[in-house]
Amino acid sequence: MKPQDIDLPVYFNTDFERTIVLTDGNGQPYKLTGATVTGPISTRIGDPIITTFDIAVSEDSGTILIKLPAAKTRLLPAKRKFHNQPNLYVFNIDITEASGKIIRILQGYVSVYPALVEI
Repeated sequence: MKPQDIDLPVYFNTDFERTIVLTDGNGQPYKLTGATVTGPISTRIGDPIITTFDIAVSEDSGTILIKLPAAKTRLLPAKRKFHNQPNLYVFNIDITEASGKIIRILQGYVSVYPALVEI
């Protein structure tokens, strides 16, 4: 399975969540029984992990919920001076099946947009 490339827009100091629904070749829910899912975020490929997505898995429905609560988006500073210029971070979402097989399903950028007004 080739990972899907995606850009995830995130706004500094806010909550983010996205639901991913996986299906097999027949359109049936992908069974995630016994699987673990990880989602590290780094500044660049090969750099240390800054934070990770909080992940919830629904084993029978093939659904994965990825979240970044506001406390974690604060770890991804939006250093740009203009609201339409995000800072880019890299991420991937990997499934480790019960058998030990690792599958990358998503990869790409977390685009962090600055707050227009600091509270």
